[in-house]
Amino acid sequence: GIIHCHHQGPNPIKYKQRLSARVLAVVPGQTTVVHLTLLPHLLDWTSHATALHSVGIGDRLDGEVVDFVARFGVRFRCSTRAEPGKKSKKSAAQIAGFCPMPRLADKE
Repeated sequence: GIIHCHHQGPNPIKYKQRLSARVLAVVPGQTTVVHLTLLPHLLDWTSHATALHSVGIGDRLDGEVVDFVARFGVRFRCSTRAEPGKKSKKSAAQIAGFCPMPRLADKE
């Protein structure tokens, strides 16, 4: 992978130095590019693990817009949907969501 220029951290990197990095982005294409970051997390994801694991892949969520930043996108406060005709024993999970600007724009 490539260490993203804004995520290299304060210390210089030496040739053949072993590093621990997190995946920042994966850019698909003929040659897939993986951008890495050396910076620490800004959020403590362990405190949100229960809510994140309570939602399955393909589950539909209801979202409420928190804010919109023109060049970046929209942040949402999401909760699990109650399926019509089904009684859920689980309480609704509250999850933070984000939709990038290119996904919001209509191409036509």
